[in-house]
Amino acid sequence: MKFLSEEFNEENFKQWNKQYNWGIFSECGSGKTTILLDHYVPYAEREGKTVLYLYNRKSLGEQLKNKYERKYKNLKFMSYQSLNDMIISKSINQYIPIEYDVLILDESHFFVMDSVFSFETMYSWNYINECDSIKIFLTATPEPLKAIQYLMTRPLKVLRDIDPLNNNIEKILLTTDDDVIKQQEKEYLKANYNVIEWQNDVEKVKQSKESFSQLGYKSVAIISEYHKRYEEITDIDVKSHLEHEYKDSEGKLTTNMNFDFLACTKAIDNGISMYSEKNTLVSYPCNTDFVTLEQSRSRCREMKGNKTTMLIKVPNRKHVYAKINYFEDELSWLKNHELWYRNHGVDKQPSYVYFEVDEYNNAKLKINNMKLAYIELQLKDLKYMYENFETLTQGYIDILSEMYPTKPIEVLNRTFAINIDEVLNPYIEDKSEVILSKEQKEQLCLEVKKYKLDKHNPSQTPRLKKIRELVEKQSKKYILTTTRKYDSEGKKVTYWVIKQKENELKIAV
Repeated sequence: MKFLSEEFNEENFKQWNKQYNWGIFSECGSGKTTILLDHYVPYAEREGKTVLYLYNRKSLGEQLKNKYERKYKNLKFMSYQSLNDMIISKSINQYIPIEYDVLILDESHFFVMDSVFSFETMYSWNYINECDSIKIFLTATPEPLKAIQYLMTRPLKVLRDIDPLNNNIEKILLTTDDDVIKQQEKEYLKANYNVIEWQNDVEKVKQSKESFSQLGYKSVAIISEYHKRYEEITDIDVKSHLEHEYKDSEGKLTTNMNFDFLACTKAIDNGISMYSEKNTLVSYPCNTDFVTLEQSRSRCREMKGNKTTMLIKVPNRKHVYAKINYFEDELSWLKNHELWYRNHGVDKQPSYVYFEVDEYNNAKLKINNMKLAYIELQLKDLKYMYENFETLTQGYIDILSEMYPTKPIEVLNRTFAINIDEVLNPYIEDKSEVILSKEQKEQLCLEVKKYKLDKHNPSQTPRLKKIRELVEKQSKKYILTTTRKYDSEGKKVTYWVIKQKENELKIAV
């Protein structure tokens, strides 16, 4: 990868003043934190400037504090959540007397993206926006920040924009089928990949961990602290291990992914860097947004040329249509308050609207612009795909092709829900070929039928053509063909034949 230390130096730092808000939009792993903390902060110290580094995730903050706070006297760290708490405790409108010459705003998509489950991101945004400090916004996914730049008291000047080619993605796989997701996870584990599965549902995290543990893999789980009542699901030791970087005697990074399979929620999509010498499959069985896709995918850092494959489940049109309707209904309040209340009730409010009480106990309706921006961003992508493409898979391909140009995108149909070699293994065992009896042929058809490869006719028993196509496309070991032979009654009958491929025979020899 290319690193920011190759692009910025002290001459650049001298130009960062209060005339603009400064944006460094750089892909994950390209050294945003390093260029600011190892290069800019010591420059600021020489210039007599104090620096406050604001971060999102607790794990990231602890890492940075341990490494840098004793090193520089002019540097302090604070989480956005802590800043929110301070503002709330003093009251929303009161100025919080913390003044620093420079604010470094890490993961600055936080204000919009975290608003979906934390209404309070607007407090830290409003405070920061009013601060008379040099402000440097860092993110690998700038769309949410760009969506609220109109609110900034200063114009935003982008110093570095995303380089979509600067990543370690090998390929992207798309499917509409949960069974395909599970089968591909198994295949990649067999191929000695690490597999990381991102879920929205805690119970599904638990189920995935247990199912792969039963298959003999070292399977672990991490969920967000938001789910307090499920906290026992998290493997604390693994989480702690992932929150640190480890180096060998020569100072080179070593692996901190000491597991085969990890099921997790949003708990680690910021602030954790995962290093492994293995390649990694990053799996998304849940419907998610493209910002979260990039943030979570990038947790797997490049190390010794390792690659990452993305496996994404595309939602169905009905689900997306329902989301579009919900978001459009939410936004309709902006156009016609009266009609919205007539449809929903006078005691209801859209999710981005709240009451603010002033010192005279007067309540006033206000808009949470962070939550509003989130809804508008989500609606934009969903409507674009729904209205411009015959299938949502085509829409995903279009957006992902722009995000990751040159990366191959492959669509996996229902046939990828089955490992055909595992199905054929018991029939041929260690022979070079086997002719199936009538009973074996019927049994094979019934086994393949269980996977419901034809979504339109799931109860239909597959014929030779369908099974042969499946074997041709997916089998690494076998060929399915036919031969004509006389049966015991002297009639010429077509028999199915399973043969080992020539390369498999050579390996066996």
